[in-house]
Amino acid sequence: MQCFVSHALSLYSPLNLSQQGRLAHFVLTADELQPLHDRLCLVALEALRSALQQRQFVFVHAKPDRGFGALTHRHGIAAIQPLDKLLYGVYTGFMVKEQPTMKTHQVQQLAITASLWALILSVESKSALFAYQTQATSVEGVQFAAITLLGAILAALGFTVVGQMKADERPQIRRSAWAVRLIAVTFLCFPVFFFGSSVKLHNAQVAWDAYHASPAYTADVALAGQQSLSISDRTAEAYEITEAAARTVRPTNANLSPFDGEFWFALILLGILNFAAEKFRVPTPITTEERQALMFKERGRKAAETRKRRKAAGQARKNLKVV
Repeated sequence: MQCFVSHALSLYSPLNLSQQGRLAHFVLTADELQPLHDRLCLVALEALRSALQQRQFVFVHAKPDRGFGALTHRHGIAAIQPLDKLLYGVYTGFMVKEQPTMKTHQVQQLAITASLWALILSVESKSALFAYQTQATSVEGVQFAAITLLGAILAALGFTVVGQMKADERPQIRRSAWAVRLIAVTFLCFPVFFFGSSVKLHNAQVAWDAYHASPAYTADVALAGQQSLSISDRTAEAYEITEAAARTVRPTNANLSPFDGEFWFALILLGILNFAAEKFRVPTPITTEERQALMFKERGRKAAETRKRRKAAGQARKNLKVV
């Protein structure tokens, strides 16, 4: 490793290098760091990082007027963390010209969020169109369409905020998540009703179109024509004639109830979409600090279990001696 570092640093003559037996000391001044070309940075920094992984660095010091210096030894102590950060900073400062602005998990999350919102807005476009077309005036249609559209947007945003609140580190923020979820569920009632009604109306119109092309429609038209006849001339009861006349009219509205399958379809679909807005998140890559915290936590848990087990075993031995 020492020879490799020496060879790497000797690629550029102004660098100062002195060797004393198995101990190597090199200093890179601020003026000497500036003209380092790509090959030297790659070779030297990879050599230093390899030495860092082999626990050969004893210490590192940084000075404003002298750049940084390091001592290496084959039997050195474990590397300290600031050294790796310093080497990474030198590498990115001289080698990485342009850092990527978005990471892979951010691109994936953006695609997921955009797809969810596109699906939510597609569903709500059908609800808003139904709300607009089934009202008596255009003003009422715009009002009801705005109610269902804004209700769906607020519900989706509410569930998104719930996901962010539950991931927050502050306990008081996490405890308030249930109230935001309750508000979001309330806003969800409007799009569920309008979307379920639009689906029910669509199914009814499809069924009526099939009925209109069948011989049953012709029979009902003939039966409905008896409304103008006197009771003595009719061949069917009055309620049968009324029902036949109602069947010949294409449906233009739908009265949704909780007993309809369309209601549960709308509730499940919009519930899944909003639940996905809360939970469908790409995890960020774990950082070094988080990994160390998890490692220390796991070590503490195992140590506590070991102490508990040993304490129980010792108590059992004492009880055995007493007996």
